[in-house]
Amino acid sequence: MARPRKVVAVPEAPVVETAAQIKTVVSEQKPKSVSKAKPYFLGTTDDCPYWNLNLAGVTFHRETAELMAGKRGDDDILTQGPPVRGHLEMLTPEAIERIKKAAKTKVIRWNYPPRWEEVKNENTGRMERVFKGNGRIYSSSPRGPEAPQFVPQDGDEPIGKYIYCMDASTLDPTFVLGDRKNIPVKTVHEAMEDGTL
Repeated sequence: MARPRKVVAVPEAPVVETAAQIKTVVSEQKPKSVSKAKPYFLGTTDDCPYWNLNLAGVTFHRETAELMAGKRGDDDILTQGPPVRGHLEMLTPEAIERIKKAAKTKVIRWNYPPRWEEVKNENTGRMERVFKGNGRIYSSSPRGPEAPQFVPQDGDEPIGKYIYCMDASTLDPTFVLGDRKNIPVKTVHEAMEDGTL
């Protein structure tokens, strides 16, 4: 025995007769606010205790590598290019606001004092300056009644000091398209203080 079908009423489409009515119907169907995304150059600084971290749903990388076309015999393959600083990502104004809000509530607490050391690179034999530090990220925003309460301590530093997020359209294109090693970065903390983010 077949089950009875459920009848669903379909709303009737509006009757459109003039160009003005067409514009009205089309404008009513469009989303009310559509934010345009812009390219941003973002990443972690050299003295950040993490190579990659996620803040407000956006991942900040210390280094990334572009995929490049290559050949292996007769086959076309993709190979990993040389490492470049940070990465480019399209972000909306809403995403930027979320980053700024999250940067205000997150701190890095160092487990032992951060420092720079000269070490010998085993591959090249050259001396290199390397950052040594270990820290944890803590949030000062409440997460619920069962969550442990955040208690500020001396030495806590805003996470915004260790990440950058800069409008790529304001940067020199030769920096952005190259290896990006020499781009003068402004941290999120600095940009929020001077109002450029």
